[in-house]
Formats: sequence, structure tokens, C-alpha cells
Amino acid sequence: MMRLRWCWRRYHWIRQVYNLVSFVHYILLHYPGALSIRLA
Repeated sequence: MMRLRWCWRRYHWIRQVYNLVSFVHYILLHYPGALSIRLA
């Protein structure tokens, strides 16, 4: 039971990271100027 719960928590964490990465990717695609502002 504990192992299943640990797997669920790990899956939830991976899903959050994936959502964050896809969100950043979306911003970079639609606002390419944001990247140059960050680097400047």
C-alpha cells in the first residue's frame, strides 16, 4: 500500500514538472522576445 502511494506521489510530481515545462515551452513559442529579454 505504501509503495503504491509513493508511486502515486512520484507520478503526481512528474506530471507537475511536465506541465511546467510545457507551459514554459508554450510561452517561448508565442513570445520569442521573452527569451531575448531574459538573456539580455
